[in-house]
Amino acid sequence: MISNGGILGASSAGGFLDAGIYSASSNGRGHFAVSYYLNKRCTISFWYRNDYANTIGTMMWGNFHGSQDHTGMWVGGDGYVYHWVKYNNGMYHNVKSSSQLSTAQRATNTWHHFCMISPGNANIKVYIDGTKMLDHAENDYTDIFSGYWGYHSGWDSNISSLTGSPSWSQKGPTYVAQFAVVTGESPGTISEFINSDGTPIDFMDIDGSGTVLDTQRANPENASEANGIWLFGANGTTASKTHNSATDSSHNSGSLSNWNGGDSNFALSTDTSVFPITGITT
Repeated sequence: MISNGGILGASSAGGFLDAGIYSASSNGRGHFAVSYYLNKRCTISFWYRNDYANTIGTMMWGNFHGSQDHTGMWVGGDGYVYHWVKYNNGMYHNVKSSSQLSTAQRATNTWHHFCMISPGNANIKVYIDGTKMLDHAENDYTDIFSGYWGYHSGWDSNISSLTGSPSWSQKGPTYVAQFAVVTGESPGTISEFINSDGTPIDFMDIDGSGTVLDTQRANPENASEANGIWLFGANGTTASKTHNSATDSSHNSGSLSNWNGGDSNFALSTDTSVFPITGITT
């Protein structure tokens, strides 16, 4: 399995790039390409699809280190969006969206787009399917204080700590595709990550088609945080950990090895027809 801007270790026949990854029990977890935490100014963007009921919450990213440091971002099973950050036993964020997601935004077996923009010089914004759901003040450098994306079991018994004391259970995304991390002081606007009509933007692939997404903006604040575009897929029958940097080579090579899409329970999906970008081949 190869990726653009990152590496994964798996293999599959064929030459389809961005076939996406799949977690059979929706409990997949990956590590951000960082030496420790992704905690500076950046944008996280990816497409996700769930095969479970929307009354179960979806954890987008998070971590849990005892009572001192734990973080998370959810589409809750009640339809609200949540952002929580606690660092050194101090609360930095415990925010809940003022409105619920629409029926369309919560539909199961349907692709949705998640995007969190943390610019540092303006409010944090969280979008689902291009619609802004959270817009709140930043707080120092802890806004995305996390080492992992997807499901983190440490939060299973602590959901009630979120604003409003919700009682829903959680899982991670069942499918993930077109994962991008953009670093720097001005890490983008929503129009760079999803089209205005809600369709996917085809980020540049190995063949050079699509859109060039600049993933390292002016004055990146932490060189240990790797940025890039990860198009999950297979290149021939290779089983080696191959870095495909045709899309974007602006990443920190020292941290690149920490990107691990197979960290827990994710595998390449062979069902390419379900993914939102289907025209990328190698």
